[in-house]
Amino acid sequence: ADSRSDPRMADEAKRMREAGALSRETVLTNQFARTICELTLPSAHSSRLSGRELWAASRAAHVRVGWNFLCTRCNDWHLNLAGGYALTKDGAVATCFHAVKTPANFKQGYLVAIDELGRLHAVTEILASDERTDACIIRTSARDLKPLPLSTNVFPFRAAFHSRYK
Repeated sequence: ADSRSDPRMADEAKRMREAGALSRETVLTNQFARTICELTLPSAHSSRLSGRELWAASRAAHVRVGWNFLCTRCNDWHLNLAGGYALTKDGAVATCFHAVKTPANFKQGYLVAIDELGRLHAVTEILASDERTDACIIRTSARDLKPLPLSTNVFPFRAAFHSRYK
């Protein structure tokens, strides 16, 4: 979506830009070389969640991530967002590398994140990224996100697929 489709978020981004509350693009994109970070993740749920409970946890952890940028084509500010998920309560978010890569028509801009409550946060740091796997972990200014607990008891789909479809 761009700023014309979400005027409230576009106005908030403008307010934060003008207040100097957003991190400069050059600072963040210079951090793309980081490939490793350490986070303390919340524990996975101790019991299996129902479909509805899993949906609710996923929805609460959802974060939109992307650029608020000045366009070279039209000279307007756009808000171009993709999805991500909170990893920690204190602002670590997992998203795709393509969501944080500067758009082709980028003149200047700032990475932002919008939580599920509709609050706009600055992206303050690229913690780790890998363009080849299209993965990125960012730090936002949010301090009260609802993380999506991850489980280490996950099995690759490929094994299940091959055993079923030989």
